[in-house]
Amino acid sequence: MAVGRSAMTSHALLLKASHPLQPPPIIIMKHRILPLLLMIAATAVLKAQNPIFADSSTHTFAIRGNDTLRLDYYRPINPRDDHAMVVYLYGGAFINGSRNSASTRGDFAGYLQQGFSVAAVDYRKFLGTVDFDKYSKIQMLDLLDTAIAQAVEDLSEAIAYLVSHAEPLGIDTSKMILTGVSAGGITVLSLDQARVNGYARAQTLPQGFRPAAIVSYSGAIFSRRGAIRYDHAPAPTAFFYGDNDKVVPYSCIRIFNIYYGGSECLLPLFEARNFYYWSFCFSHHGHEVCAYTPYTLQEFNAFIDAVFDGRKLHYATTCTDDRFKLSAISKFTLTELIDADGT
Repeated sequence: MAVGRSAMTSHALLLKASHPLQPPPIIIMKHRILPLLLMIAATAVLKAQNPIFADSSTHTFAIRGNDTLRLDYYRPINPRDDHAMVVYLYGGAFINGSRNSASTRGDFAGYLQQGFSVAAVDYRKFLGTVDFDKYSKIQMLDLLDTAIAQAVEDLSEAIAYLVSHAEPLGIDTSKMILTGVSAGGITVLSLDQARVNGYARAQTLPQGFRPAAIVSYSGAIFSRRGAIRYDHAPAPTAFFYGDNDKVVPYSCIRIFNIYYGGSECLLPLFEARNFYYWSFCFSHHGHEVCAYTPYTLQEFNAFIDAVFDGRKLHYATTCTDDRFKLSAISKFTLTELIDADGT
C-alpha cells in the first residue's frame, strides 16, 4: 500500500501523496485546540446566527419494543447539484448519544454547509441497558455483538424508510453516503459488510440497495464468524482513524474465533482485494479522531467527489502534528471509560 506522509505547516495540515489528485488541506484548528465543550458552544452560537439548513422534519421509522426510533431530515440552503445526502450516525459506545444533541448537530453541520442533505438517525443503545458487573469480559463480547447487530438492524430500517420516501424528501437513493463516528463508525462499516455477505441483520435493506460510499471515523468490524471477510466488494470506503486508539481497536484483537479489527486490520484486506478505499491515519492519536468530522470536510468532499467521478481508487496518508494536543480519552480503554461512566 502506497502511503504518503504529511506534516503540519503554518495553520494547515497538508496531505501529501504520490497521486495526481491531491486532497485539499485538512484545516484542524486555526489557532489552538479548544476544549470540546467550548467548541460545541461556539458551533451552537454560529448556527443560531447563520442558519445552515432550509428546513427539517422528524420521521418515525421503526418501533422496537419500548424504543421509538426516529430520524431528523435536514435540507441544505444551497443543495449540491447531484442531491447527495449524508446518513449520519453519532457515537456513544452503544450506551448513550442522541441524533439531535448539540454535539451531534455540530458534527454534521459542515455537511449541510457543503450542500449535502443530512438524515441523523436513531439506533438502539443496547449496552446502555446492561449491568456490566454481572458479566465477565468474555461475556461482554457477546453483548457487544448484540449491540452492533441491533444498530445495524436499525440503520437498515432507516435506510428502507428513506428509500421508500425518496420522492417526497427529494432524495437520490444512488447518492446516499453512510457516515458514522465511533459506535456509528462501527455500525456503518458493519452494515455494509452485512449487506455484501448476506447477513440477517441487514435483511431489511431495500433489494439492490448499495450505499454510494461509507465514511467511518474511529470504526471497526466485530466478527464471531472467524476472520473478517467480504464476500463481495463493499461500497467505496473512507477510514479516518488514530493509530493509538484504545477504545475501538486500531489493530486486530483475536480471541479464539472472535475477531475485532480496526483500520490496520481492514486496510490490507481492501488493498489485497482491490476494493475502493481512502485512508487518513492520524499518527499517535487515539479515539479523539471520532470528533474530527468538522475539521476534515475538505478531505470528505475530495473523497466523495472522487467516488462520484470514478477517480482515485486508492489513497492513503499519515497525518502528523506535534502541536495537536491529544485528548485525555487517548489514555483510557473502553472498559475504563465504561467504569468511569458509572454504568
